[in-house]
Amino acid sequence: MDPGGRGIADARVQAVREDVDGDVTREVRSSADGAFALSELPAGRWTLRASASGFGATGTVRDVPGSSEALVLTIAPVARVAGQVMGVDGAPVAGAEIVLAGSGVWPARTLETGADGRFVLEDVPPGVYEVQAHASTGAAPPRRGLVVEAGGRAYLTFHLEPGATMVGQVIDAETDAPIAGAEIVVAEGELAIAPRALRSNGEGAFRVAGLASGDHHVTVHAEGYVPVVGARWTPGEPLRLTMERGAVLSGIVLDARRRPVEGARLEVLGESGDRQPIAMNGASVAFRAEVFRAHEQALGAGPPPSLGALEVTSDVPPIPLAPAAYEAPVELAGTPAPAAAPRVGAIASGFVTASDGTFRIEGVPPGHVQLVARKSGFAPGSSERVWVGAGRERERIEIVLEPSGRIEGEVVDERGDEVANAMIEHRSDAEPWPRVTVSDASGRFALDDVAGAVTIRANVAGRAPVQVRVDVSAGGRERVRVVLPAPGPRIEGRTVDERGREVASVQVRLESMAPGESAPRVVFSDERGRFAIDDAPPGPWRVSADHADYAQGDPVDVDAIDGELRVVVRAGANVRGRIVDAMSGEAIEGASIVIERADGPPLARDTRSDGEGSFVIPRAVPATYAATVSAPGFAAWRGELAVSATRAGEIELDAIELMPGARLEGEVVDALGAVVRGASVSVDGDPARSVRTDAHGRFVLDGLGEGSLVILAAHPAAGEVTHTIQVRAMRDPGAILMRLPQRFDPDDAASERAIRRGVAIEVDDAEGAVRVARASGRAAEAGLRRGDVLLAIDGELVEHVDDAERLLRGADGVSAVLDLERDGEPFRVRVAREAW
Repeated sequence: MDPGGRGIADARVQAVREDVDGDVTREVRSSADGAFALSELPAGRWTLRASASGFGATGTVRDVPGSSEALVLTIAPVARVAGQVMGVDGAPVAGAEIVLAGSGVWPARTLETGADGRFVLEDVPPGVYEVQAHASTGAAPPRRGLVVEAGGRAYLTFHLEPGATMVGQVIDAETDAPIAGAEIVVAEGELAIAPRALRSNGEGAFRVAGLASGDHHVTVHAEGYVPVVGARWTPGEPLRLTMERGAVLSGIVLDARRRPVEGARLEVLGESGDRQPIAMNGASVAFRAEVFRAHEQALGAGPPPSLGALEVTSDVPPIPLAPAAYEAPVELAGTPAPAAAPRVGAIASGFVTASDGTFRIEGVPPGHVQLVARKSGFAPGSSERVWVGAGRERERIEIVLEPSGRIEGEVVDERGDEVANAMIEHRSDAEPWPRVTVSDASGRFALDDVAGAVTIRANVAGRAPVQVRVDVSAGGRERVRVVLPAPGPRIEGRTVDERGREVASVQVRLESMAPGESAPRVVFSDERGRFAIDDAPPGPWRVSADHADYAQGDPVDVDAIDGELRVVVRAGANVRGRIVDAMSGEAIEGASIVIERADGPPLARDTRSDGEGSFVIPRAVPATYAATVSAPGFAAWRGELAVSATRAGEIELDAIELMPGARLEGEVVDALGAVVRGASVSVDGDPARSVRTDAHGRFVLDGLGEGSLVILAAHPAAGEVTHTIQVRAMRDPGAILMRLPQRFDPDDAASERAIRRGVAIEVDDAEGAVRVARASGRAAEAGLRRGDVLLAIDGELVEHVDDAERLLRGADGVSAVLDLERDGEPFRVRVAREAW
């Protein structure tokens, strides 16, 4: 039907089955009154699409069997976009290219202007668009944000301005050999809805005419190479793009009985050598290639025979990344699918195992990587984290998939009534991304292909989220009942200063410290200092207040609220100081200043010195702090800093003098004398004072203070060794050679650690208690320190290291409540889990 409720005759109605491998499609045409019937459809989930001449398209998803009510599909009329292109001389331009792309048309549609410079784009669905006009002689400013309404008409006039021509070449970074057939995308600025696209010719060369003046960004993909993303080009300069050979990962996926698994899908996750994230999967790789190929087929474009013949007059949209678990086709309402529309559900070769369970993935950026394999009926499995170099192949990778478990659950409210349409998030420490499903009309849901520690989180509009942790064994089945708590209490309170006077416009933050997921609540007090929080999360709570005229932070723990909550804001002080070289008296720029409260709940502040060596820590809470000041090339300064509230609110410190530190150079080798790259070298095992060896096994530790220091060198594949040195003031110790006890093979060595998901702390058993051995990431930001005693995690007592490691694990983003003890004083923190 059209938006007026009138039937549309001869509309094309297509049904595509989504929940089976391969395409299962049924198609019919509507009758004169718009009616249609699709009969004898097998049970399952179907995507319905409808389109008609003079109209756009629409789509919906339905389960069969399902509702017996007649399905109504509404299609809006399409619009018309017309106009004219004028040249730099004011005359009409024949053969100029017009490009239209936006919310209703994608990939882009193109056409050329006639002899009078005019153009007409028919059948444009309603939406918001960008329209471009360019020719070999110039380009016009694009028309962005063009709103096209159903059945509407739009007329545009473009005036060309002198343009630029990009000339470049794509070559191999190692051999300088040209790379033919590289896929090149040129975007004006950092983001464009319809950038220019082309392939390099046999000499690796390319040429793009009719570009607007200003900087452009170039992205290049070529088979077997690491992509070049966002290279900047300024008009007038030739562009030389070098591409690094990617690594190759090959291996096999087996089941628990050592049988090959066919059809398993793989992802590559990790970190490149320059610490950029790596995330590759077959869906995103295939989708990008499909978009490029679909555009070429629509325009009949291909690789140019020579540089002289190369002039681009075609455009493709930017290439988005499809999520790893994304398989279902998607179509915008009102968008007709073009003849060359990309197949969104395609999977790139190499990312799916063959009949013998083998795989081979090319073009992997060099770095530390880990493979994750998925297959229906199995729990996700992963490889060890390994190092791969440019152009190298990592062979015989083996991934074992265990039988999957199943979670069957229901969501009910505090009265026991079923809750429909609750969004259920499934997060696991075995998977990098959450999976989402929705409870049915009876509040029930099911999750297949799960195993290990799983966190189920139920989200219902207007209610606080609820999470449940479940341990699912291989092949097991677990039943879960998620109970939404009754709406929380209303907490009313006042914000006052230390004298009891009301303070307005104070930001009050209330965070539940009870086990389980709970979002903090933030409100502001009114002109009388009063505030109220409805549906408060369960206690105990951590309450903090912030106001521009008072101390920043200083959270207070509240176990129970009886009556009005009184929140006190305290006077603070701006702590100012200056960092200088103790020998020359010159200012030190970029020095790190960190203060940590010595007593009470963890509270840390940090800053850096400016070009004059000055720094300020604004609105510091009155307390005694342990202060650390460090800068490259200088020995760290440590001392105690007492902050008290002052009438002026300012504390000026004496200049902090840093002594030039000693510099230690050395080399790490294995048992046979071969250099070890990527070994960790630290002072007294402190991760804050550590470096890694380069490709030649060399390292430099600077800023060493005077005294006896223990230098620790370690690599998981070659063991560890210590060396004690004596550092004297103003003198560098001699270079040292550190020999690890085992042989190091760079091709077989795993990385320094596996990818972990959980609270970013390492624990050990020391002095009869489970203690924090090392804190990093969000745990370090929360103030955890080495030596803190772990008492409980999410309400469960910690008696052994195994208890702690099990309870700390969890999916990225799921928080944990830790009960700890420091110097005999208990405290509690909430820390979000992460990949580390």
